[in-house]
Amino acid sequence: MSRESILATLVTASALLLLFSGLIFGFKYKSNADAAASAKEQLNSQQLITSSVLRSMSVFNMIAKAAYESQEDNNAKSKQRVEYIIQQVSTDKCASQLVASNAASELLRHADQIRQGSASTDTGKPD
Repeated sequence: MSRESILATLVTASALLLLFSGLIFGFKYKSNADAAASAKEQLNSQQLITSSVLRSMSVFNMIAKAAYESQEDNNAKSKQRVEYIIQQVSTDKCASQLVASNAASELLRHADQIRQGSASTDTGKPD
């Protein structure tokens, strides 16, 4: 073989080697790009889930705080009512008299009936 033919074979082999290397690198780069895109999509999905969970927790905390404050307000009002009633009854002569036993029994029975009925949500009226 002549020197020119060997040189042409070497140039051809080098070109083919470069071409195959480029193809392999291209496939690997595409594979890495696909993996990066998939990882970015997964990250976006996880961030969306995290923000939804945080938003839900914030709403729950607001509801719990409002319920707690309402309960505290009701307790304070109840305490004020008891103090007011005690104050008003302390000066009333009738308050120190005993209630007749049959009237007291009837009032207790009525109170028990109200308590039992409060567990039910039935208003007795059709919807």
